[in-house]
Amino acid sequence: MENLRSATRHVPVAHVEEIDAMRPVAQGLVIATHVLIFFGAAAPLLVAPDLLILTRVSRESFFFISAFALTYAYGSRPFAFAAFWRRRWSGVLVPYLVWSVIYFAYTAAVAIPQFPYYHWSATSLVGASALGHLANLVLTGYYHLYYLVVLVQFFVVFPLLWVWLESARRWHGSIALAAFVLQCATDLALRAHWLPSFFTGKVESRSLVSYPLYLLAGMIVALRYDEIKVWLVRNAAGIAVFTLVCAAGALASDHAHLSTWFGRFIAPHGDAFAAVALPYDVGAIAGILLLGIASSSGSTPRWWRAMTRELARDSIGVYLSQMIWIPLLVRVDTRYQLASRLPWPVLLVGALVTTYILGVIFSEVVRRTPLAPLLIGRPRERLFTRG
Repeated sequence: MENLRSATRHVPVAHVEEIDAMRPVAQGLVIATHVLIFFGAAAPLLVAPDLLILTRVSRESFFFISAFALTYAYGSRPFAFAAFWRRRWSGVLVPYLVWSVIYFAYTAAVAIPQFPYYHWSATSLVGASALGHLANLVLTGYYHLYYLVVLVQFFVVFPLLWVWLESARRWHGSIALAAFVLQCATDLALRAHWLPSFFTGKVESRSLVSYPLYLLAGMIVALRYDEIKVWLVRNAAGIAVFTLVCAAGALASDHAHLSTWFGRFIAPHGDAFAAVALPYDVGAIAGILLLGIASSSGSTPRWWRAMTRELARDSIGVYLSQMIWIPLLVRVDTRYQLASRLPWPVLLVGALVTTYILGVIFSEVVRRTPLAPLLIGRPRERLFTRG
C-alpha cells in the first residue's frame, strides 16, 4: 500500500511506466491460458476449466493495455492521421504477415494430432491448397495472432474514437457503463442465437465489436489517468475483495449446472466472453493496473523497475513466439511422459515458466538484430542500451 500511495503523483508524458509493469503480468496470463489448453488434461477434471476462466482475462487485459498506451501516448496533442496510420501499419502489419508465414511453415512441418492447427504435412508447403491455407491464416489470424487482427481494426477507428472521447469528457462514465452493457448484451445475443451464426467462433474472437468495454475503458482511463489513479489507490483493498468475490461467483456459476435462463446464457461453460465473468475481468484488470502502479513507485527497488522495463520490451516477442515453444514442450512431454511422472502443478508451472523464458531469450536476441522490424515491429536496438 505504501508503494501505491507513493506512486499517485503523475506527470503527463508519452510513456507511462505502470504499463511496463502490466505487460509481463498480462503476458504470463496469456501463456498460462495456452499452457492449460495444451497441458490441462494432466490436471484434475475440473481444475483446468476453472483456471481457464481466471486466466482468460489476459485477452481483455491486453486490449485494455493497448488502448491505454496508445491513447496516453497521444494525450491532447493535435492528431496527425496519416502519420498515425503509417507508423501503426509498419509496427503491426509487417510482423503479422511475417509470423503468419512462419506459423504456416511451422504447422506444415510439425504434426501434433491432438490439435487441429498441426495436421499439415511438409509436402503441403506448395500447391493450391497450401496457398489457400496461407491465405486463410492471413485473413483470420493463426491461433493467437487474432490479437493483431483486432488491433488493426482498432487502429482504423482509433482516431475517430479519440476525437469523440476528447470532446465527450463529461460523459465518460456513461460511455463506460454503456460499453459494459453492450459487452454483456453481445454475448447474451450470441448464446441466445439472436445474431447471425457466422459471427460465432473465429469471427467473434477476431471482431472489434467483441471488445468494446476493454478498448473504450483503456482509452477513458488514459484520458483521465490522474484522477482514476488516485481513486484506484484509495480503493485498492475494496478492488481486491470485489475481484475475489466476482471470481468465486464466476467459478460457482460454472459448477452449478443450472438449467435456468441464467445457467444457459450467463454462466461461463467454456464461453470466454461469458457475462458472469465480466465483473471479474474488470476487477482483475484494475488489480493488474494497481500492481503496475506499485511496481513503478519511487520506493520500488531500481533493479525491479529495470527488470519490468526490459520484460515490457520483450513482451511482443514473447507473445508472437509462444506457439513455437508450447508445441515443442508438448512433444517433450509426450516423449518422456512427463505428465505421468510429475505432479500436475509442477508440469503446468514448468511449462509456463519455460515458455516465458524461451520467449524472453528469443526477444532479447531479435531486438538486437536486423530482423527486429520484421519479427517484432520495432527498430533494431544497440547491443548495450541504458535504462
